[in-house]
Amino acid sequence: MQEEKLIVSQFAEPKMLVKTGLLIVSNPTHIAKIIPSLKKYVNNTLYIQLLSALTDPFGSFYPNLFNTWPKFRQTITGIYKQASDLNEIDIRVLISGLKYKNMEYIRTSRPIDLVIFDQQHPEKDINNFMKNRIKNVTEGCTFLTTDSGSIEEPIVDVVDNDKVYKHSVLGGTFDRLHTAHKLLLTEASLRATEKITVGVTEENMLGNKTLWELIQPIDERISAVKDFLKDINSELIRNVVPISDFC
Repeated sequence: MQEEKLIVSQFAEPKMLVKTGLLIVSNPTHIAKIIPSLKKYVNNTLYIQLLSALTDPFGSFYPNLFNTWPKFRQTITGIYKQASDLNEIDIRVLISGLKYKNMEYIRTSRPIDLVIFDQQHPEKDINNFMKNRIKNVTEGCTFLTTDSGSIEEPIVDVVDNDKVYKHSVLGGTFDRLHTAHKLLLTEASLRATEKITVGVTEENMLGNKTLWELIQPIDERISAVKDFLKDINSELIRNVVPISDFC
C-alpha cells in the first residue's frame, strides 16, 4: 500500500521524534494508509480518537450505526490490526469520546506533543480543536494533516449480545500489554457503565507457563493495566487486583 505523505501545519514541523501523538480519525477503514508515515514522527505513545468532524460533539460518531457501545468492537479491532506495523509504539484507542455525549475534551495521562488529522480541515476548525478540545498538550504541540481518501462508513459489528452492564469483570496475566490484552480490556470497558474489575495473576499461579520467570513482577503488570484503563476510559471506576491461589 502506498504511503501517504503528511502535510505540515503552519507551525514548525517536528525536528525530531516526539514522545506522544494523538491521531484524530474520521475514516477508520483507511487508517493503514497513513500509519507508515507516523513512524517518522512518534516514538512512544499514539492515542487514537474517532471523530466524524472536528466540530461534532463527542459521542456522535455515526450514531445511527453505533447505537450500542459494544458495536464499536469491530472498528476498534480493525484499527489495532491496521496499526500492527507500529509494534514498537504503544497504541491506545480512546473510547470515552465514543461512549459519552457530554464529554467536553480529550483527556490523556501523557501530554500530547503532536496531533495528526486523517483529513484536511479548515484552519479555523483545527485551531479551535487544538485549543478547546484537547486537555493535556505540551507547550510546543503542533499538528500535521493528511488525506486518507474518500470517507467510508465503518463496518458495524453484528454482536449476538450487545448488552452493557454496571460492572464488568475479567482476569489474566497481562504480561507486557499487547494488542490482545488491549482489545480484551477495551471490550470489557465498552460493556461497563460504572465499574471494571481486573484480576491479575500472581507469580504463584504462573508455574505452568513457559519461561514464567521472565514475566513482569505483579506490581508492574497491575500498574500497566491501571494506566491503560485510565487512559481509554477514565470515567469508569477501576479495580485492578492480584489473583492468588491459596490451595
